[in-house]
Amino acid sequence: FAGGRDTVIHSLTGTIDYFAKNPDQMDYLRAGPKHIVSASEELFRILSPITHIGRVCPMATEVSGQKVAADARISLGWAAANFDEMVFSDPTEVKLDRKPNPHVAFGFGPHLCIGAPHARLLLRTVLQQIADRVASIEIRDATEAVENGPYVRPIGFERLEISLTAR
Repeated sequence: FAGGRDTVIHSLTGTIDYFAKNPDQMDYLRAGPKHIVSASEELFRILSPITHIGRVCPMATEVSGQKVAADARISLGWAAANFDEMVFSDPTEVKLDRKPNPHVAFGFGPHLCIGAPHARLLLRTVLQQIADRVASIEIRDATEAVENGPYVRPIGFERLEISLTAR
């Protein structure tokens, strides 16, 4: 639950920040339920709060020309994969209508996050509420959450104080 909590908190705060800075994009949400779905998937891709997950390689193999020994510790770079230029055109650009969108913000296959449906429901609910009830979002104060380690990158907010203007 702790991992899922952080993922949802950072995804939601990052989403609110995005719409505060890009208020014109709220019109896209209002265009219909399918837009809520595609927007949520793109926001999970771009805001992916999970950088990597370590695994043990079960057998000797080769990945992109790199030999990996059996039982070697490897890292699956989820966040980097979501910006792979071979998969996504203009990967640093937010495209709320991106299709296809094969992001791996929740992993995939047998490594798919068990909480992914819950996180999707929460973000889609927030997006629908923004579309229906919010005219604008103003950030009053914010403290970014920054991952420190081998990677230093923003992953959401520790604190996000906002003002909402009703539609």
